[in-house]
Amino acid sequence: MIDSNPPVKISKQALDSLIEKQNLLVSLVDSELAALANINVLLGNNPFSIAHTNHENHIRFISTVLSFGAKDLLINMLPWVYRSYHSHGVSYDYFPVVLKAWEKVISATLTQEESKEIIPLYHWMRAQHSNVIIEAESSSNKSSIQDNPGGIINSDFLAAILQGDHRTATQLAFDYVQDPSYLAGFYIKTIQSSLWNVGEMWEHGLITVAQEHLASATVGNVMANLYSRTRFTKKQMGVAIVTTASGEFHEICSRMVADLLETDGWEVKYLGANTPPEDVASLCASMNAKFAAISVTMHFNLPSAGKIIEAIRQHSDKTRILVGGQAFANPSELWRTIGADAYGADVATSVDLARSWV
Repeated sequence: MIDSNPPVKISKQALDSLIEKQNLLVSLVDSELAALANINVLLGNNPFSIAHTNHENHIRFISTVLSFGAKDLLINMLPWVYRSYHSHGVSYDYFPVVLKAWEKVISATLTQEESKEIIPLYHWMRAQHSNVIIEAESSSNKSSIQDNPGGIINSDFLAAILQGDHRTATQLAFDYVQDPSYLAGFYIKTIQSSLWNVGEMWEHGLITVAQEHLASATVGNVMANLYSRTRFTKKQMGVAIVTTASGEFHEICSRMVADLLETDGWEVKYLGANTPPEDVASLCASMNAKFAAISVTMHFNLPSAGKIIEAIRQHSDKTRILVGGQAFANPSELWRTIGADAYGADVATSVDLARSWV
């Protein structure tokens, strides 16, 4: 079992220094790993770009964990990282090696006092290596395809989006969504479930990143087609701003929330992905928005969501803030830490919360 007390409390000075120098640190870790004679073996003969991507994600994720003191987030994510990379051929032996490299470059780049605050976390992660492997392996044999209540056209829809067959996927959607009252059920029971399965398939090495992106793009096409033929309720609930955190490019969840809010009578202003915090806040104030919904999928984008919330608070004390997305799912209390008014565990809950605020 993974030790439940990682050292995640550091000073603001050490955290700011780590964030400020993250690009340099990534470059130095890249150099350390590239110089290893056995790097190809460690990476399972994957291109070195997979290591570079991991290093970029790592420093952003660790900065997020340290920003919020989120030890549960760290404990929950480590097995997922091990399992995901290992299923794509990366050796488990890669992780202690790269963690040792992070210790080296942090010690060489930050001040001695700053390093003393951060290095214990890396010691802890290396000490937990065997336990993390056990946790990762415990779920590695689980089925990647899971049905959900009702089994609504899921198998056919999942097969269509994996093949990029937007015509079949759209026709399945049209056959089910006979009027706007069916839209929420289709989004939750079919689209949301199918995308969850796609993510699981990638995690277990059953599909490539390109196939995952193809499925997501096909879903986006289906949703656009559904939107074009949906008759929306008269706008009487007020203005709602829907966006994602800066740096976040996963926007299907936020698009679903926007569509369902519109069917519920909201005047929705959908900003899509990667909108600057100040711009979101200015729009909320200028349009007298009753609430803003912010979606975050990747945990390392949580600080960006925090900046949006802070900016909105500075511009208006009337706009309530709802957050959602996978980044808030575990630990589920992160939404409080980040300063939101509520957390929507799924798209239907988000719409219900918005309605309750009216």
